[in-house]
Amino acid sequence: MRATVGTDNAAVLGPTPPEGRSDVARQIRGSSLLLVGRLLSLGANLAIQVVLVRQLAKADYGMFAYALSVVTMVGTIITLGLDRGISRFVAVFREREETAKLWGTIALQVATIVGLGTAVSLVVIVGRDWIGSSVVHDRPLASLLAVMVLVAPVQALDDMIASIFAAFGESRAIFVRRYLLGPALRLAVVVALVVMDGGVLFFGAGYLIAGALGLAFYGRLLTRMLRAHGLVESGDGRGRARISFPIREVAAFTVPLLATDAMFVVLSTSDVVILRQSAGSAAVASYRAILPLARLNQLVMNSFSLLIGPMMARLWARGDRRGLEDAYWQSAGWVAVLSFPIFAITFGVAAPLTELLFGHRYAGSAPYLQIVAVGFYFNAVLGFNGVTLKMLGEVWLAARIALLALAVNLGANLFLIPRYGPLGAAIGTCVSVSFYNVAKQVALHRSTGVTFFDGRYAELYATIVGAVGALLVSSYVFDAMAPLALVAAAACLVVLLTGRRALAVGETFPEIARIPVLGPWLVGGAVTP
Repeated sequence: MRATVGTDNAAVLGPTPPEGRSDVARQIRGSSLLLVGRLLSLGANLAIQVVLVRQLAKADYGMFAYALSVVTMVGTIITLGLDRGISRFVAVFREREETAKLWGTIALQVATIVGLGTAVSLVVIVGRDWIGSSVVHDRPLASLLAVMVLVAPVQALDDMIASIFAAFGESRAIFVRRYLLGPALRLAVVVALVVMDGGVLFFGAGYLIAGALGLAFYGRLLTRMLRAHGLVESGDGRGRARISFPIREVAAFTVPLLATDAMFVVLSTSDVVILRQSAGSAAVASYRAILPLARLNQLVMNSFSLLIGPMMARLWARGDRRGLEDAYWQSAGWVAVLSFPIFAITFGVAAPLTELLFGHRYAGSAPYLQIVAVGFYFNAVLGFNGVTLKMLGEVWLAARIALLALAVNLGANLFLIPRYGPLGAAIGTCVSVSFYNVAKQVALHRSTGVTFFDGRYAELYATIVGAVGALLVSSYVFDAMAPLALVAAAACLVVLLTGRRALAVGETFPEIARIPVLGPWLVGGAVTP
């Protein structure tokens, strides 16, 4: 049955139940905590990167980077795509009280990771001599791969547990493990590397041990949580947990998402390949240098998606269609406001920022940064349309949209890049990301009834558009960092003042109101659902 949540039937659905509002507030609070954790982790990882680059020889660091890339690829393969659905199915089966299927989903994921991970690890470990002589042509690298290949199943299991915690809304456990304990363990390995003057093999082994310790800690937290929810003791009366493997349901969800994976692979590689062939390596460098900065506009969205997705699945499973729509647009508003400072910097201060970070040689890349930042920020402000489509089971629809966007991306790049070089690559990326986002929004509206745009947030989004216009004008008028930064700060302040009311800050973070003087000003009012 298709749900209809649009404004025409709002009266039929009635106001959002209190538990729906509390769900939204809880997930936004949890997602905000994860955002803070992600920022802390970025700082720690940067410190690790700097020390590692300085401590290891350049060739050794290259070996580690290569091995880590292989580990990432193996970790993706051994999950067979099941990792993309576990948070949804755990959330839905829990809401429906189908405990046997919940346990079956977890057991299926664990068996897949352990089975395939063990098989791949044995092949690499046993065949390391052949790999060193015939595949990578580097015996020390083969030895490093034989150690680090074990990181793949460890990391995959770790990510699986994070998804289970997300399905239960347990953001604190994710924060502690992923953003405090994880970086701390890796920092400890780096310190040991420096103190003992170890090599790349030493660091690879330490990296594996740190991951295993983190997984053990995560596993203990998971057991406590499941016991607290009464799931560990669930059984058939003889102390044995009932398990039902929902293989058909899980496969029907995960298989179509391969098209989505293909979309992201093509989106991240086609522009570089075409640009290299048509304009050379220097053009690739001019374009690729700014991409990490532009992708920071997705930072908030990526931090929120871990918890928002399972919440959407729970609201859908309980039939709270109005609550789902309110949750969708309120979370979109939070992402739009919290992401705006990043956009203001990467768009409004692009020219001096690019030259400051990359030097005068890359000064011409500033327009590329502005264009791509627009695409990624626009992808964030419309909310979690792709995540919601998948969580509500519309995976085949999501796959068709991804394939269409893939065609648009290839067509745009083939037309623009040979003519305009890096500028064409930037425009092609912006157009492709924006088209993909709008297509998902239309599909979400037509398939689930979630409004294409919620008029209650019109003032907020109009303010954002006006602020973007001010940033654009200032980028043409000024060249220096100081005036551009001043305009960007003013734009952020205006967006925050508008957003504090639209986002019900006081309801989501009531403790803010208790801050002397500043609290009442930050809280503002609230939109009535």
